[in-house]
Amino acid sequence: MKNIITIFISVITSVLIGMTFMDVTEEPTQTTASITNSLIALQIGAYKEEASAKEIAEKHNAIAVKGENYYYVYAAVLSDTNNIERMMNKLDENNTYYYAKELKPNALYKEELIKYEELMRKCTSDVAFLKLVEQSLKKYEVYHEN
Repeated sequence: MKNIITIFISVITSVLIGMTFMDVTEEPTQTTASITNSLIALQIGAYKEEASAKEIAEKHNAIAVKGENYYYVYAAVLSDTNNIERMMNKLDENNTYYYAKELKPNALYKEELIKYEELMRKCTSDVAFLKLVEQSLKKYEVYHEN
């Protein structure tokens, strides 16, 4: 009987000491978006001729935008690191070579993109994710032309 009382007192003492030195309060975990200040374009090509760029863009559900000397083909233009990684994985799965390129943020596009990327983060379907990327690219194309 003395052993049981000794064990019981030892356990209670250990719990009290543990509670004193350890933070046992549970705080709700929150998923935070890791949004970069710049935009990252996943570029899958650069062409001198617009027709070539548009052909590749159409094949990959991408867009072709005019640069200084080239037409660039972007598979995605994103700012959230999780969405960027997810899109890179999709491109890798399809054996599509890409170059991650930093772009200057367009404030109007960035504002629109935040809405799309919030939906992308919550999206569990790859098909829906890729459709959202495609829609955000169309917005980028409009803002890029203006």
